[in-house]
Amino acid sequence: MPIAVRETTPMMRLGGTAVLFAIALGLFVVASVTHRAWPLFVAWAPLIAVPWLLTRPEAGQRAVEPAVPASDDEAPVSPETDQPTGTGESEEAQAGDADGSHEGDPA
Repeated sequence: MPIAVRETTPMMRLGGTAVLFAIALGLFVVASVTHRAWPLFVAWAPLIAVPWLLTRPEAGQRAVEPAVPASDDEAPVSPETDQPTGTGESEEAQAGDADGSHEGDPA
């Protein structure tokens, strides 16, 4: 049976975070009063839950779907030319660029 994820409001996040820190602080007080170490080993559990609580989706916010990476057989596209990179010029034009001779440049 799937568990429904409940969306949280900013106040619910703040309140939940405060409660979790209060629990951890209470365990620290118990360890101090009883001179026992076991509450200190348990006090980290509510603090681990804080990042989980703070990263839950807010009410009215859609979950972000991960981007689908391009497959390996597709060449990357240049944003200026909208063509795959590496195929914009012929080999002759590239050879002319290499030796410094540009046909359209004024001398």
